[in-house]
Amino acid sequence: MRCLIVSRTWAGSGVCVGALARDRTNLRLTDQEGYPFLPEDTPYEIGQVWDIEYTPSTDLRLPHVEDVVVTSSEFSYTLSDLSASLASWVPTWRGGIEELFDGKVRGPTSGGSGYIQDDIPAQSVGFWVPDKDLPGNWDPERQRHYYRYEPFRIPHVGVERSLDVIPEGALVRVSLARWYKPPDADENFPERCYLQISGCYGNELELPF
Repeated sequence: MRCLIVSRTWAGSGVCVGALARDRTNLRLTDQEGYPFLPEDTPYEIGQVWDIEYTPSTDLRLPHVEDVVVTSSEFSYTLSDLSASLASWVPTWRGGIEELFDGKVRGPTSGGSGYIQDDIPAQSVGFWVPDKDLPGNWDPERQRHYYRYEPFRIPHVGVERSLDVIPEGALVRVSLARWYKPPDADENFPERCYLQISGCYGNELELPF
């Protein structure tokens, strides 16, 4: 199926590659069951279109239903204007964080993180048009760029350069990280999936959805 590469995010020593299938299905490309990441030198780049054959992963845990195992792939072409193409193609959430993931994002934590815990949405990826600017800053301690949507503080995990400010009206890809519990947490502390920004595609877009 024809697929558009829409994100590359850091994942330890590898990358997590997000794609959109021609039928608008969100995909997370893998090359083996149970391991949702690819090597850092994987050829898939944001804005490229590939013909990809894949099978759904059988090792899924909600909300991460997008994992597929690639069985073959062939590069087709690169889009000249990714922002415009996505703007005319993808359904979006509009407004504040309460609009994301079926309204199931909780928080913020003391550090500003949004997360899901017990009330699990049907997906772990989506596209968002925020209703105000998201100012950003670099956190030298965590070695990561964060964006503010008060009172939330959302990490940017994409491999592309972070913007100083994501402007109101931009098209943003948001995702939920894998289930995580800090290793030093109390035994009763629950696993959570934390909200993150995994891509940004332009500003002041007039979306048809």
